Amino acid sequence: MSVVSLNLNNQALKSALQRIGFNSSYVGQMESEKLFTNNEIKESFKNIIDSQDTLKPIRITINRLIDSDKIVPVHTTPGILAQIKYIFSKKKKTFAESNHCLAFFDFETRKIFVLVEYVRSFGLWKNKENLSLVLLHELQHYTSIAFPNSFIKIHLNSLIKYYTRFFKLYFHVDISKKECVSFIKWLHFKFETVKGRNSLDNSFLLSYVKVLKSILQKYYKSKEQLDKDVLAFVLALKLYLTSSSMYINAVTSKQPSVFPLFLALYKSYKAINVIDPGSMVIQELKAPGEVISIESEFNTSSKHFILIKKIR
Repeated sequence: MSVVSLNLNNQALKSALQRIGFNSSYVGQMESEKLFTNNEIKESFKNIIDSQDTLKPIRITINRLIDSDKIVPVHTTPGILAQIKYIFSKKKKTFAESNHCLAFFDFETRKIFVLVEYVRSFGLWKNKENLSLVLLHELQHYTSIAFPNSFIKIHLNSLIKYYTRFFKLYFHVDISKKECVSFIKWLHFKFETVKGRNSLDNSFLLSYVKVLKSILQKYYKSKEQLDKDVLAFVLALKLYLTSSSMYINAVTSKQPSVFPLFLALYKSYKAINVIDPGSMVIQELKAPGEVISIESEFNTSSKHFILIKKIR
């Protein structure tokens, strides 16, 4: 039985899951307890967030977003949450997770859904930061789409540091700041704006090739080597887009066709003082917002709160 075919109390979650393609995904049997949200769960969720330090500077904003259903806390059982994580990974649906919780931003409804196990067990969550950090991660994705120009302006320095390091590690070139900004803005427009996402089609990998070559060609003495390096990049990205499980297997087995790209993305986080991003890095090639989401978890600062306050 699929999640959305069940008699869910949370109709907003059902609608969001249908929109992103999970209306026929099998997640196993749920017994008497189903996915749902209500005022009691919202209050429990607020109490958990209040007990953690990360979001205290914007506590009033968070409570407002919960009350207005921009943030939707959902109680779920442990077994179902594990299976939803599996399905989301298989479908390449982006989400943030930690122990006993998962959050994702739904582009169509502009809502963040936070699936939480043991939401009523205040003692389990007290003085732990993982739920707040998962929520903060998804709020960065929310703001990258809701306020695209402001997002880039606020976080540009971090993005330049990350992607400059990536080009150095993977292509072995030192691109200029201007070239890096151009790449970041292209990537951001293509995948994190309404207009860009609406124009996406199967030819975007060809666009990727053109953008990379326009940046890299002056740094390469050999056209053949440039073509070879860009092709390796695109094939590794295409593998992920075709089958995330195959990409993960290729990374874990350190296959030379994929592992150098993974390693470059992973090590580039050191440029923004993140030693271990704790993820199977690849989303960074589709969304600069992922870099800032990871940064917000490990090096939370006031800049990560600015746009969240503007969400209405």
